[in-house]
Amino acid sequence: MKKLFSFILYGISFLLFIFFILSDYIESIDMSQLTKCLFLCGSGICLYFAGFLLSQHVNNRLPLAKNTYVFFALYVIILLSITVVSPILNKEVSQMDPLANPSFFESFTNVVNLSPFKTIMNYLSNYGVLYSEHTVIINTLGKVVVFMPLGFYLPVLFSKLNYFKNFFSTTVLIIFIIESLKLITSSGIFDIDDFILYSLGACITFFIYHIKCVNNFSWNIILKEGNVLSMTDKITIGLVVFVPIIVLAAIFIII
Repeated sequence: MKKLFSFILYGISFLLFIFFILSDYIESIDMSQLTKCLFLCGSGICLYFAGFLLSQHVNNRLPLAKNTYVFFALYVIILLSITVVSPILNKEVSQMDPLANPSFFESFTNVVNLSPFKTIMNYLSNYGVLYSEHTVIINTLGKVVVFMPLGFYLPVLFSKLNYFKNFFSTTVLIIFIIESLKLITSSGIFDIDDFILYSLGACITFFIYHIKCVNNFSWNIILKEGNVLSMTDKITIGLVVFVPIIVLAAIFIII
């Protein structure tokens, strides 16, 4: 019975996730940010408990361990959807085509920004003038938040990336690939400020994950390890994990 329920939950999780992704590309699917958030959370909860039930059925923690890789894969899909695919399909960026427009390579400064904080200061200084509150938050705080899960998944899935030097170099490489894809597909510009914001988000989560009580709590969830947490540990986890998540979720739902 547990096996059956686990497969049902896997199916529900998959459908909720597909619906969440398609909601950004199909005009007939009109959902609020709160509804999208609920769909994504529902997909994650179903996926986790599907792995939990399957682990109980087979009497080992392998399904839970594999679930972490599935979560990471889904996160990568969301990340690419936000940074590369969505801008292309929604035509939110310049329609410049490097193959069709000879001046593309000549206008280097139009597609590449190597001046630190130039884009960030542009958004902040023109807040309320050229850019709305929504645009400014999405393009500053939003870029920090979108890479925060990476600071959790990389050290969890790859032990060598628990060392900050390895983690940071891998993060920069991933950002470089995404920025290059944006440039190649004309879905955005190659922006040094994206490196700053994306890496900041990933590093924040990396350091939070390596707080001992947070690390123990994480493995209690991932593999049901049963690490004992004191009241001080629980308060710390609440303050550095759950409070920021609630605050950030509220900000992006409201805007």
